[in-house]
Amino acid sequence: MKNIELINASAGSGKTFNLTQRIVEALKSGIDPEELMATTFTNKAADELRERIRVELLKNKQVEEAGRIYDGFIGTVNGICARLLKEYALDAGMSPAIDVMPENDGDRIFNIAIDSAIELYAGNMEASARRLELDGRGIGFSKNDDWRDHVKKIADLARSNLILPDTLRECAVNSWESIQLLFDPPVKNNLDEELMDAITLALNHLESIDIMPQITRRVLDVLKAIKERFDKKYFTWSDWVRLTKLHPGVGAIDIVAPVCAAADHVLRHPQFQEDVRQMIEGSFLCAIGALEGYEAFKREHGLMDFTDQETRVLDLCRNNSAFTSSMCDRIQLVMVDEFQDTSPIQLALFLALNELAGHSVWVGDPKQAIYGFRGTDPQLMEEVVALIDEPSVLGHSWRSRENLLNFTNALFSQVFHEMGADKVILKVPPERAELAKGGWLEAWYLTVRNNTDEAAAIANGVRKLIENNPDINPGDIAILC
Repeated sequence: MKNIELINASAGSGKTFNLTQRIVEALKSGIDPEELMATTFTNKAADELRERIRVELLKNKQVEEAGRIYDGFIGTVNGICARLLKEYALDAGMSPAIDVMPENDGDRIFNIAIDSAIELYAGNMEASARRLELDGRGIGFSKNDDWRDHVKKIADLARSNLILPDTLRECAVNSWESIQLLFDPPVKNNLDEELMDAITLALNHLESIDIMPQITRRVLDVLKAIKERFDKKYFTWSDWVRLTKLHPGVGAIDIVAPVCAAADHVLRHPQFQEDVRQMIEGSFLCAIGALEGYEAFKREHGLMDFTDQETRVLDLCRNNSAFTSSMCDRIQLVMVDEFQDTSPIQLALFLALNELAGHSVWVGDPKQAIYGFRGTDPQLMEEVVALIDEPSVLGHSWRSRENLLNFTNALFSQVFHEMGADKVILKVPPERAELAKGGWLEAWYLTVRNNTDEAAAIANGVRKLIENNPDINPGDIAILC
C-alpha cells in the first residue's frame, strides 16, 4: 500500500511520545495544523495527544501553530466523522442536526432488536437447538453454547463489515450447502426404530448376566439412561455419538456391537441434517430480522449510530467528487493511533482518507488485535500489516522492569513467533538501565467460574498485595489474565 508507514509499538514502548514527535516534525516541515488528521481510540487519548503537541510547539516557540492545532482533525474516529458529516451534510444528503446515539444506547437498542427477532424465531429453533445442545443449558464450564449468541455474533459482524441483509441470505444458503457436502445423503429407513430395537435387545441380554465386570456395568447404565431419554423424546445427538463409543467387557462386546453400529448412522439421520439446516438458516434469518428491525427504529426516530457515521463518510470518500476534491485540499497527513483496534469499516475509511491526504502513519501493536475490540478482525490486521513494506519498530520499553520484560519477551516470542522476534521483544534503553533493575512476578490461580468473580478476586488480590507491601504503588502493577 502506497504512502503508508506502520509503526509497531508494544505497550510501554513510547508510542504516544513517538506519535507526538512525528506530528511536530510534520508541522515543522510545512504542514499546517489544520491539515492534520489524527485518530485515537478514546476522547481522553485525543485530548492528551492534542495537549502534548501544543506543549512541544510552544517549546519550539511556534505559538501561532500551537493555537491552530485545535482546528485540525484530532479525535476519535467517530468524533472526526461527526464533524465531517456536519460540515458536508448537503453532500451526504442528510440533515446536519441528525442525532447520533451514544454507543451504549446504540448497543442497547440493537440488543432489543436482536431479542425481538429471537422471540419471533425461537419457536422454530428451540427443538433443533436442544437436540444439537445449542440451547444454553447448564452452568459454568458445562454450559452449552447458545444459538442466540451465534445470532448476535452474525449480526454484529454484518454491521461491522457492511454486509447487507440480501448478502446475509446468500450466506445462509452457502453455509448450509457447504456443510451439506460433508454429509452422505440421508437414509430413508427409520433409524430411530433400528437404534431403539438394538438398545432394547442389548439391555435384555446384559440384564440377564449374573456376574458383570464394572466396565460393562457402566455401559449398562449408559444404555438405560439414554433409552429413558429416547422414551421421553428428549434425546440429543450427542447421545447417538456416545453410543458409538461404548466399550464393555470382552464378554459383552458382541451384545453391544449392534447398538454402536446403529448409532454410527447419525450423520445420515434425516432429522439430524434437518436440525443442522434449521440452525444455520434460522440463525442467519434471525440476524437479518434484528438488523432490519434496528434500521427501522433508527429511520423512525431520525437517529444514526457510530457505524452509520463511518459508513456515510466512507461513502463520501468513494462516491462524492465534491467531498474528495475539498478534502484533498484540506488534509495532508493522516495519523492513526491504536491501529490494531481498527474495524473493517474503519480500515476501509483509513485507506480512502490516505488516498486523499497522500500520506499516513499508522501506530499500533498487532499483538493486541487478538482481543477483537469493537469488531477488530485479527486476521484482517495480519494481512494488512503484511502488505506494508518494512514496518518500523519501537523496540525499547520505557515502563517495565527487567524481570517483567524477561517474562513477556519469553512468552510473546513463542506465542507470536510468526511475527519475528524483532517485532516482539523489547529491550531496556540504556538511560533506564538502573531504574529498570529488578521487579518480580506473582502467579495467581483463581478458582472462580465467571468473569465477575474473577474480577473481584483479582481486585482483592491487588488490594492485599498493596497492603502487605507499602512501597508498591497501584501504578507499579501490571496484570496479565
